[in-house]
Amino acid sequence: MIVYNISLAGLMDNKLVRRLASIEGVKGLKFTSREHDDMCALKTELGADFKIFSGCDEMATQGLLAGADGIIGSFYNMMPDTFKKIYELCTAGDFAGAFEIQKVATAVIKYLVQWDFFPVMKALLTDAGIDAGYSRRPFHLPDAETMKGIREFCRRMKAEHPDIPMAFLGK
Repeated sequence: MIVYNISLAGLMDNKLVRRLASIEGVKGLKFTSREHDDMCALKTELGADFKIFSGCDEMATQGLLAGADGIIGSFYNMMPDTFKKIYELCTAGDFAGAFEIQKVATAVIKYLVQWDFFPVMKALLTDAGIDAGYSRRPFHLPDAETMKGIREFCRRMKAEHPDIPMAFLGK
């Protein structure tokens, strides 16, 4: 089992994470936080066999630099090639190169979270030929004019950064 801790929500402190890690079958943690010093301390204390995954999409590079075993995030569904490249660069030790890609990915994320981003991601994946279905209430897709602007933003980001893999940001 991998425990999911969104420490930004204040539901679990490190003491509780340590207790959960001691339970047989609990093998890791999705650590969704901007406090990578906490993640680094937990990784050091809990050891190499306890896997910690960085869960804050906007800080994938920083999480890997802080010692995360991997990354798990929402926007990785829409931009898997982008985050795969970040991961590859980090594991090769090129954190500066990974961070350059991270900055662009973060700009896309910060733009898209202005709306209910799950329906937006599903619509963009559908545009790319992947039937991602729809989101249930209370999430809703922005109106057609807003989606037109979102699609244009994605195409512009892809055009402005041709060396960054972003296949799902529009054709």
